[in-house]
Amino acid sequence: MKIFFAMILAWLLVFGCEKNPASLSPSPAKLILTTDRNSYSQKDSVHITLKNLSGRNIILGYRCSFENLEMHYQKRVDNAWSKNLWFDYLSWKCPTIMKEYKSGVTVRHSISASEFKTSGTFRLLVPCSFSATDSTVVAVSNPFEIH
Repeated sequence: MKIFFAMILAWLLVFGCEKNPASLSPSPAKLILTTDRNSYSQKDSVHITLKNLSGRNIILGYRCSFENLEMHYQKRVDNAWSKNLWFDYLSWKCPTIMKEYKSGVTVRHSISASEFKTSGTFRLLVPCSFSATDSTVVAVSNPFEIH
């Protein structure tokens, strides 16, 4: 009996999680993340636009309310990008709210430049999930400066 259950478990592990690699996610280029400008002061707001040209619906996460898009940022240090850095609101102890956006929709969001806590060159990273394939692609913005 133990051998039978071990064989079933092995079969599920080998074949149950198999996915077609070609259908995991669309090209990240089909999710276009941009900022409205290339330079900001600490008093400005960074206006973000995410265009979904993937042909599929995407799901975005928001922390606590629709005011706080779940995203990370990276800072350019010595001509290389840092590891993913967190905005303070990502540590808040409250649920993530999921919202689905249809294909072809443009999502707009704003964040205060003071949330970056320092000056420098940055870029934003927004995880976009596709419920149809249970996969996630990270949309990466253009670089921008905060001084």
